[in-house]
Amino acid sequence: MPHSLNTLSFSDTLSKLREKVARRGINYSLNRLTASLAQLNHPEATLPSTIHIAGTNGKGSVAHYLTQALLKLNRRVITYTSPHIQCYTERFLVDGQPIQQHEFSDLFDAVSSADRHHQLSEYEILTLMAFQLVQRESPDIFIMETGLGGRLDATNVVPTSMAIITDIGLDHTHILGSTLTDIAKEKAGIIKDHAMVVTHMDHDPHVIEVIKACAKQQSATIHWSPPKPNMHNRNKGLAVIALNELLSIENGDEIMAKITPPFGRLSQSQYQGTPCWMDVGHNLDAAKAIHQTWSHPHPWIVGMTKEKDALPVIKHLIGHSIPVRLCPFNPENSWSIADLPDNIAQQVQVWQIGDAIEPNSLFFGSFYFIESLLKEAHNK
Repeated sequence: MPHSLNTLSFSDTLSKLREKVARRGINYSLNRLTASLAQLNHPEATLPSTIHIAGTNGKGSVAHYLTQALLKLNRRVITYTSPHIQCYTERFLVDGQPIQQHEFSDLFDAVSSADRHHQLSEYEILTLMAFQLVQRESPDIFIMETGLGGRLDATNVVPTSMAIITDIGLDHTHILGSTLTDIAKEKAGIIKDHAMVVTHMDHDPHVIEVIKACAKQQSATIHWSPPKPNMHNRNKGLAVIALNELLSIENGDEIMAKITPPFGRLSQSQYQGTPCWMDVGHNLDAAKAIHQTWSHPHPWIVGMTKEKDALPVIKHLIGHSIPVRLCPFNPENSWSIADLPDNIAQQVQVWQIGDAIEPNSLFFGSFYFIESLLKEAHNK
């Protein structure tokens, strides 16, 4: 990708993006984005075969498995996910590798005129950047996950050939609705006319009915992944079905068996030289899934932004006699002891970034929490 001499530095680009987070927040609507796409001569209209992934948990894992499998089969792939764990450039993968910092700034510069006219949110800008990247690189396949919901997510402006729906749970209820049925309708909103749909049979029955109804309305064909014992296996199962159907092959399971999970999904790591585990699960369903497969008595160090509901997670852990530490990693926007009811707070210890940990503790919570831990370790 050519580097423009007029492009901002990477640090200046990030500063401008963060200003938009502070000023504009989340925009759950497609109005500004569709107007921006028209101004940019519709880069989304020239995208290749596109796989769109929605769900509460598992989107990033399915995107990772599919990306790695397609690369093993010599396909060129661009993958767009969010959020990141270590750096913004991770959100844009070309053949499995993050783009360079100057490429990130070039893409930001390429969509800046649309931002000036339409006052876009950070996520809308990043999504436009993804479309520009695909247009420039011309991959065989484009994989993207939703940021929030599906029906009105900024990514839902592309005529996708396949929609994948992962686990659905109660998350972002203030925006997506208070029931699984409501949330399922939003997630299934990514199903396009005559597209392939890949999902699993472990969903709540009400969710299954919603997906069937949305697929029927769009004349889309559903390919079901059979029941699996846990979330990890469900994610791999979805990727196998998607790979087989996308390429008309039958050995997707053999290819997928050779691929390891992405970092941050119950990953072994170290913190200040002490062995630990890290997981970017950030809701009750993710906590239950980990507890189901990782039933060790080691402490969980929880760090979650206030947009997420940490209380059910903490109650679940306490109810199973798991030691809980709560980390207020962002004083302005993360859960602290003061946010908990007194009877729960009395059973939770405070942990601050930089404190020592017990061996094999599990860091669990927001992507931004894990990012903060890694940054602190890098700066030492």
